[in-house]
Amino acid sequence: MKKIFGSYGVATRLCALALAIVMLVLPLAACSNSPVEPTEEEARVVMKIRDLEVTYDLFRYLFLTYKSEIDGGDNSVWTSPKANEYWRAAIDKIVPILCERYASFDLAIANGVDIYGESIDEAVQKYVDVAIDGNDTNVYANVARDGNDALTYGYYRITVASADNPYEGYGSRKKYLRALDELYMTDNVSRLLFRQEVCDTLMYYMLTDEETGTIPVDNESVAKFLHGPNYINTLWISLLFTSEDGSDYEATKKKAEELYAVAKELPASEAGNESFRQLIINNTVYTAGDIYMYRGEYLDRVNDEAFSLGVGETSELIEDATGFYIIRRIPNDSDYITEHFDDLKPVYLSYAYYAEIEKIKEVLLENVSYTEFFHTLNGTNVVWDK
Repeated sequence: MKKIFGSYGVATRLCALALAIVMLVLPLAACSNSPVEPTEEEARVVMKIRDLEVTYDLFRYLFLTYKSEIDGGDNSVWTSPKANEYWRAAIDKIVPILCERYASFDLAIANGVDIYGESIDEAVQKYVDVAIDGNDTNVYANVARDGNDALTYGYYRITVASADNPYEGYGSRKKYLRALDELYMTDNVSRLLFRQEVCDTLMYYMLTDEETGTIPVDNESVAKFLHGPNYINTLWISLLFTSEDGSDYEATKKKAEELYAVAKELPASEAGNESFRQLIINNTVYTAGDIYMYRGEYLDRVNDEAFSLGVGETSELIEDATGFYIIRRIPNDSDYITEHFDDLKPVYLSYAYYAEIEKIKEVLLENVSYTEFFHTLNGTNVVWDK
């Protein structure tokens, strides 16, 4: 449900790795894990976001990822009288996603980072190496002004800290590329996603640096956020699809509709909140714990529903590619916030950083230009022909 670059409904080892790992300390795997050059067609430019190019293989990946969400699994719509409407809907879905992710590149460039420079290239290669070969110790990133085993970028260094649960990798280059095929993804696209993650992380630490960053990190700013309208407490009824073939869709939908019929009638009171918790406990595999969320943390539909609620109100029944959700807003616990103030500071920093990304996204949406090649594309000729 949280925002990632690609399908929200397909949880893949590759995308999970891309979000979890930012810098890895494997030695480079020589030429065996070297980039796979895109075909001439895949490398063609579909559009430009400001001065950044979007190639056909990236556009194709996003279109095919979201195609079923647009057409409901009915391929005939792309040859119907409404084909242009469906194509426009696809573009309206894809372009904001691209602009949000390209915002990381735009921000990095504005801060003097060469996004295709040697340091970033090396970090991207390390992502690919661990995706293929695995790593004895999975490592997560910190960015600081010093450190060992680091890639240096100007004033900053991307350093590493070890974590539990080593990542096994796909085991071979062939399996890795096959996994990409299943996602309509080329090695070129995979590396671009990794590049965006590296730039995004680097920019986050640069902007939130206590001494030189542009985002205020003082306690007053943190407290204002935690006790303000952009940080809310919720309860979720989550009914996720469990079958890959969609065979449980109708049963899941029926159960969700039954629970929603009960949940929407609960009073806006503590008693109503407790009854909602019991619905979670009795009908899902999840605990009924509080879920705090900041504005922009989750998908647009979830975000919009949650932040439109008053305390004690229940959302509409929300459906996405992963399942059905019902959200109830409950009061923020001031004692909890005070007790965990230091632990919640990173939440504020994430909110503040991604608010900056959102601002850049809105600017980029006004600076999208399409190539002649783009105007030759439609819902029938953007296909995976590997």
